Amino acid sequence: MRILVVILLGFYSAFSNAEFTYSGKISQIHTGPQYTSSEDEGKVFIETEDAPTGEVACSTNTSFSFAFIGTTEEGKMYLSILLSALAAGRDVVIKSTDDCSIYSNVADLRNLSIH
Repeated sequence: MRILVVILLGFYSAFSNAEFTYSGKISQIHTGPQYTSSEDEGKVFIETEDAPTGEVACSTNTSFSFAFIGTTEEGKMYLSILLSALAAGRDVVIKSTDDCSIYSNVADLRNLSIH
């Protein structure tokens, strides 16, 4: 019984922590009408200098690492932090969710910080 519990906890840990983590500089931030349609305006895509670590099964895009909606209050804060980091050449730490709901093959941004 104990062996079964250990095995199940191992599977839970492996699958519940699927995320990208990136620590470094942002190379570009993309937004605009070419990235959205009238139904889902405000998408923002983050391009990082290096590839993030970790794995998000749905995220297969090789250009963009993270995406978020920039028109929400939270999105406006994210965009402000990202623009500040890009302008100042500062490092950021970005983590994703394990979902690609904003764009079908780009991981959704979960949180970020500037260093």
